[in-house]
Amino acid sequence: MQSVCGECGRAIDSEFIFCPWCGFRRMKSGARILSQTSGGAMRWVSQDGHKVTDASLEAHEFSAASELEDDRAEQYKRITHMARALDALEKDLAALALSEEMHK
Repeated sequence: MQSVCGECGRAIDSEFIFCPWCGFRRMKSGARILSQTSGGAMRWVSQDGHKVTDASLEAHEFSAASELEDDRAEQYKRITHMARALDALEKDLAALALSEEMHK
């Protein structure tokens, strides 16, 4: 089944978690998709087919923003940890290189 990415508007397979075109993360539960009504009008609906109201859309957007903040905070923690590990490895490598030079 095809749906439309909520970020870039391109068609994507419904089972994709991320849009292959722009990388936008689809919400896990109650995700909104653009659907065409029998009259030809486009509207936002949840994955279970219920129309998304402004209030529920706002709640989904808040939830997505919170999830994004959590993801970014976790990424920052991992990057900081990797940077510290890399610094330690560089110090060890410099010490090994100095030791090698001294033994020549």
